[in-house]
Amino acid sequence: MAQRHPSAWHLDQMPGLLPGQQRELDVVEALVHDLPEDWHVFHGIPWQNEANGFLQLGEWDVVVVSPAGHLAILEIKAGEIDWTPKGPVKRYAGTGRKNISSQCRLQHQAMIQKLRKAGIDAYVAHALVLPDASVPANAETAHYPRSRIVDAAAVPHLGTLLGEWLHSTPIDPQRVAKVSAFLRDELRLAIDPRAFAGALRSTTIALQAGLASTLTRLELPAASALCIQAVAGSGKTLLARQWLEQARRRGTRWGYMCFNRMLADALRASIPEAAADIATFHERAISALRRQRQTTEHLDFTDSRTFDAAVTALTQDRDWAQGLDGLILDEAADLKPEWFAALRRSVSPDIRWLVLLDADQRVHPHTLDTAPWWETELPQAIRFSARENFRSPRALVETLNLLELTGEPLLARHPFAGEPPEFEVYPDDDPAALLRATETVLERWFADGIAPQDVAVLSFQGRGHSAILAQNTLAGCRVRRFTGQFDAQGVPQWSQGELLVDTVLRFKGLSAPAVLLTETDWAQFDESASRRLYVALTRAEWRAAVVLSERAARDVKAQLEKES
Repeated sequence: MAQRHPSAWHLDQMPGLLPGQQRELDVVEALVHDLPEDWHVFHGIPWQNEANGFLQLGEWDVVVVSPAGHLAILEIKAGEIDWTPKGPVKRYAGTGRKNISSQCRLQHQAMIQKLRKAGIDAYVAHALVLPDASVPANAETAHYPRSRIVDAAAVPHLGTLLGEWLHSTPIDPQRVAKVSAFLRDELRLAIDPRAFAGALRSTTIALQAGLASTLTRLELPAASALCIQAVAGSGKTLLARQWLEQARRRGTRWGYMCFNRMLADALRASIPEAAADIATFHERAISALRRQRQTTEHLDFTDSRTFDAAVTALTQDRDWAQGLDGLILDEAADLKPEWFAALRRSVSPDIRWLVLLDADQRVHPHTLDTAPWWETELPQAIRFSARENFRSPRALVETLNLLELTGEPLLARHPFAGEPPEFEVYPDDDPAALLRATETVLERWFADGIAPQDVAVLSFQGRGHSAILAQNTLAGCRVRRFTGQFDAQGVPQWSQGELLVDTVLRFKGLSAPAVLLTETDWAQFDESASRRLYVALTRAEWRAAVVLSERAARDVKAQLEKES
């Protein structure tokens, strides 16, 4: 029996492996069983490489090391394959087509370059393993050698083929040790996990910038509107930021408005020179109310009538929008129709509108049944839609599609395959078990080297129903959370801590390298629960986990197994 790395496949506990993951696991198990004990089988190794000034990210499905210290990279593609003049192509639900030959060349080159940098001289083979497909007699294989394609008929003999491809003699324990140490380092992300998370974020921004750089070239005429409906992770807020920056370079002035205070605060911090023109809808409304009442005294923000009066005041206010050439409405589906009507009455008729939204993210109670006002109120708007998610690892997007959380499948465009979300189940109505499960995930992540500052713990429940938000520490870390209090100017007050804990609704529009969704429970897995789960999981740039009740787990497992 060959030696396996890692020794255990940590996704065994999730409710239903994805089809591709299961087939990879089958191949790994067969290789471990068939190869002798002086062989090594590595599985699921993420890698990053820099070539020509560009960061490349990927994952080696399986790497086999012979007793002589030589390697074979196995790219495993489950399901059917299309054979085209440009080589084999794989179709993915929600992710489009991928040219396998190009992917394999990139993987092979990355391994050779990284071994060379590590000072390791080893032969590197590459093989394409198709456990469910056969190679047609007339298939075009010029772009990938037929001798290195292992189809369904040959998969049972994969161990024998590896022995033929790789030099197993003379045995070289020293080279085996070097190669194995190198691969274990890659498997553990020997690079600082914070650096890896930063690399992922940089790649995401670079991908999202394509959409932003194209659209920011548009110059909207007076009294016009551009309405962009785009999925989570497509780069809407990045577009908003670049639009503001481009407007300043052109000598025009645009304002930015959203519903979520945390999103507005984050944007103000990233563009301090435009901070005065960035606000939430209610910040603008409260300012209008203060001007109307000519007071800076404390307002009772716990009284809903305060906000109703503020909306009325905004309708009659003209000061805040003076000099604005345009207004960006980010996460616009969070706004009520009457709020947009108030805005429209308070701005110049010639103002330009940039409306950014995702209708599948209508999760706030006041928006669950809201009619799409952006269609009726802006009938002449230029419309653009995007289903591409550039933020989330592909395995996470595939999970979202299997769960059918959105009206149409997302298109995964991140180069990093990653892993599906981890699922940690706790007994129904057991607060102590919920807390233990939450801390178990956090402890596992911290042991992997993930910093508390790179984690967002999000409660599926609201602030008034969350036990997690009542904790001062989690897994030994101080919690940073909104206290529920505001200062005299309406600025939210936060506790001091390194681990962010908040609700899904308040974190909407933001993201973090690792997102832990906890207190996941519902009476019915309906549209409201689906939308909230979609919003929560798409906050993750790298790792995601869900701590869920037994009843919620049954619904998730049933959906995954049905689609799988």
